[in-house]
Amino acid sequence: MNKSSSSGKVIFSDKSVYVGELENELPNGYGVWTHPNGEEYKGQWSDGKENGAGVYSYPDGGEYSGNFVDGLREGSGIWSHPDGSKYHGSWSKGKFHGKGIFIWTDQKKYDGDWNNGVQEGIGKTNYPDGREYLGEYKNGEENGYGEWSDLDGQTYRGEFKDGEYFSGKKNQFNKLMELTTRTSNILLRLPKEIHPKLNLKYEIDKIYTIFKKTETLCLDWKNIFGIKISTLLNNNWNKISKICETVKSSNIDAGPIFPTHYDLHPHNFLFNGSNPICLLDFESIVKIPVGFSIPYSVLKQCRQLISFNKEFKSASLIGEKYMDFLIENLEINDLKWIDNFKTLAQTETLRRIANVFMINYQGNKDWNKVLPMLISNLKEAEVLFNK
Repeated sequence: MNKSSSSGKVIFSDKSVYVGELENELPNGYGVWTHPNGEEYKGQWSDGKENGAGVYSYPDGGEYSGNFVDGLREGSGIWSHPDGSKYHGSWSKGKFHGKGIFIWTDQKKYDGDWNNGVQEGIGKTNYPDGREYLGEYKNGEENGYGEWSDLDGQTYRGEFKDGEYFSGKKNQFNKLMELTTRTSNILLRLPKEIHPKLNLKYEIDKIYTIFKKTETLCLDWKNIFGIKISTLLNNNWNKISKICETVKSSNIDAGPIFPTHYDLHPHNFLFNGSNPICLLDFESIVKIPVGFSIPYSVLKQCRQLISFNKEFKSASLIGEKYMDFLIENLEINDLKWIDNFKTLAQTETLRRIANVFMINYQGNKDWNKVLPMLISNLKEAEVLFNK
């Protein structure tokens, strides 16, 4: 290498170059190192290694800005990836460690504890669609006690296990149909003395009245719901109103009343590969007409399957397959309600929309984030269950 007493230039065997302060012929103090492949480090050095504050840049646009110890990221620092993902927090021996925030390219965000590069300890994850988890993590997974809230306003508090939520993978779907059906059959046989006390009542007239009230307030939607939701309602109100009138006038048979899980959506199923290992949210087991629980749950499950598998040509075939499976495997004597599957799924969707409207009338817009999905559910039910 070329020698200098206090500052100068050093050329290394790999043809990388250092320009800056030197001590005993080694980088020491502030200096800039560049490599022929485009990598560059600007910052503090000690004994020939990056030590102290500095910025390390990569040719693909990635960058780390923060503290170094003996050439490794250590202490506080910010790492930015060219794909837009970013980590801001503590480091140890070159890995995320301690408290830190990671933001993915889709704006999913984790804020919490890290251990040796993975989420471990207590943390909070916010998903881009509004879902949220706050609780314990282990080996990068939600594991231990935590609280999960979803787009429908449902909240689960309790223990979480290793696994993945139903993502829509084809090899999970048949198992999901089996578990949904088996759950209903088990609850049907539940002894009366241990039936849940909560009885969820469906007052169609009340739901209809809320929609009619909302319609009369159309000129004030911007003030009540905000500009974004007001535009959404204006664009879809004719369709919503038509479905609401159909539900009001149909006098549909919703089937027998018994304990049933009325929120078997994808994130209440935990899978290990293609095998279900856990059913979540037992607080959603209530006494309710079965036709107001299963159709909406099936709508959510089928929606997830189609979202994950873009190549599906006909959503109605998936809905028909599921309804045929229910007819063949449910132990309920009265299955006439399955003939009204589409309308029943839409009725539950309307109930949830009406609840969000009422919350807005109390001055709370927090649940407006679920309205685009719920309005989409009304239309999706027509496609899935057009039998």
